[in-house]
Amino acid sequence: TQYIARTAVHGATPRRYFEFTYDEFCSTTLPDIYSNVDEDGSDLYWISRTRGGLVRLSVDSVLGDEPTLVSNFDFDADLSSIVVADAYVYVLEGFSGDGLFRVEKSTGTASRLLGTASLGTGPFDLQSDGLYLYWRSRAGSNINLRRYRLSDGTLRTIASAVTSYRPDPVIPGIGVYFGMHNELRVYTNLTESLSAPLYTSGVEADITGVTADSLNVYFLEQPTGTGSFTVYRRPNATDVSIPIYASSSTPVWEPLHQLHVDGEYLLFLQSDELLRLRTDEESVTLTNLRATDLEVTQAIQSDGAPVPLIEGKQTVLHLIPSGIL
Repeated sequence: TQYIARTAVHGATPRRYFEFTYDEFCSTTLPDIYSNVDEDGSDLYWISRTRGGLVRLSVDSVLGDEPTLVSNFDFDADLSSIVVADAYVYVLEGFSGDGLFRVEKSTGTASRLLGTASLGTGPFDLQSDGLYLYWRSRAGSNINLRRYRLSDGTLRTIASAVTSYRPDPVIPGIGVYFGMHNELRVYTNLTESLSAPLYTSGVEADITGVTADSLNVYFLEQPTGTGSFTVYRRPNATDVSIPIYASSSTPVWEPLHQLHVDGEYLLFLQSDELLRLRTDEESVTLTNLRATDLEVTQAIQSDGAPVPLIEGKQTVLHLIPSGIL
């Protein structure tokens, strides 16, 4: 079942707005929500397959209320990314889509801003600060960060090897925080300049999420080849990044992602769970580990592995770590 819901930051029973049930194992049934969901304080917006385009649903609605079709022009809906900014909804059509569109919320009139040739290969992750649109696109093994100025249509690639990004949420249009593999950097729009690293990991890693408020920058770091994540807080007044949360190892299909700040809390997702962390959380101690021994067992085993293994039987590899001081 696909659904759209909300819950209070301080905890409450989630309120569902919309549900759609389909059989993911049956090729004749398909999901309905074919984009991310965005809002403007009054309404929710997303791309609906069954309704044929961009739809709107009031935040005051109750489960069972029908979304209203805003624009039914031919979206390539399975690869759409949307963002709401002022009087418009912007829609990015990736891969086989038709480009970047602007849809007037009041009339549903859709205008193409850019064709697919201008977007880069496989564009995704559309965001806006009200003055610019940003998205990522692929360039060989790299991922570029692209910027489109809404006032005059100027298009520019502002960074490469970008693993995550977030426009500055405090001063619209001033710049963008982003991860460049194991580095955290900022691009300043006014001077068209890229900063020196604000943070560099001591290990091979990716910065997989970033956000900010008026006092701090927050980011997610994942060491390469692991399912472990660490959330860092970097105060604007210092150059010290403080670890405030370290996850246990997660399966590769359940990474921590979608890092956001809302007042006194950081919010992020793990699989289908919404997690919350105070922005002023105390620092945590991080310990690097190394393997000192491996044990292969199918039920019972001891030092020296005297119990023989049986072909075809389920086998567990036991990793024995120790800390590096």
